[in-house]
Amino acid sequence: MHHEAIFTCHLVKIHNAKVGEWQKYQVQRHFLDGEQDVLSEGCYYACRSSIDHYYHHLNRQEGLYQVFWCDEGSFEAYDAMAMKASHQAA
Repeated sequence: MHHEAIFTCHLVKIHNAKVGEWQKYQVQRHFLDGEQDVLSEGCYYACRSSIDHYYHHLNRQEGLYQVFWCDEGSFEAYDAMAMKASHQAA
């Protein structure tokens, strides 16, 4: 059985309107129902640290989430209980 992620997080480069400004990034969270929010905003290193911390925070909550990196700047979070139930049924 295939599961859809309940949300994904992405490190996104924000295009600046002004030349010469430092490059801004955001950590964006996108939910299955189409909602989205911004978890952090700042320079690359601040946002990279933020997405790493959030990944590890969710990963420690084994009973609630299973999280998997998609690439260097994004991960998917799944409902751990739904995944466990489908593996037991198989």
